[in-house]
Amino acid sequence: MFEIQIGVTVPGTAISMPTTKQNSNTVKVSFKEPLDATLFQKLRGISAVNRPSAHEWEFQTDDPENVKKQLMELALQNNLNIVSLQSENQRLEDIFRILTADPRSERMP
Repeated sequence: MFEIQIGVTVPGTAISMPTTKQNSNTVKVSFKEPLDATLFQKLRGISAVNRPSAHEWEFQTDDPENVKKQLMELALQNNLNIVSLQSENQRLEDIFRILTADPRSERMP
């Protein structure tokens, strides 16, 4: 797995833009075809891109609805098949709780 900043590919390195936002929005898209990162260079409103597999992409954004619209337009223009398209929103508080949770507290006695 590797993450890219639009226009820069760094295999094995996580790149993300610093942010002071309280929420983290992710748009996840899966294509039938494996795609190259250069195809996404013209997308607007993306702060970071993650590629979990050859067919899957995750985009960090402040405007997930706009990014989903751009992905649909990109797919239509390039005759691509979208298998799934979804967005997730995590608040900073939720992320903190996940990272600081005591795994022993989740077990039943």
